[in-house]
Amino acid sequence: MSAELAFLLDKVLEWKELVAPPAHGAHREQLILYFFVLNGLHDFNVLIGMGILNALLRLSSKPSLSKGQFDFVEGGACLLAT
Repeated sequence: MSAELAFLLDKVLEWKELVAPPAHGAHREQLILYFFVLNGLHDFNVLIGMGILNALLRLSSKPSLSKGQFDFVEGGACLLAT
């Protein structure tokens, strides 16, 4: 999970540098828009993955799982494997 947090921190610092200089021309503005949208979607995916990993970690410490918990573990493993 520390790798995911380091990635998010890196993106925040990268975005800060991109926003600081004034934009020149529509092409640069469009490029920055696509960059922020795609990176924002990826960061959202990273946050969801961190939440799933955290839930799987908590469930792994239980001696036995209910059917619903086991289904969540299987679904989380399939999601993270893709």
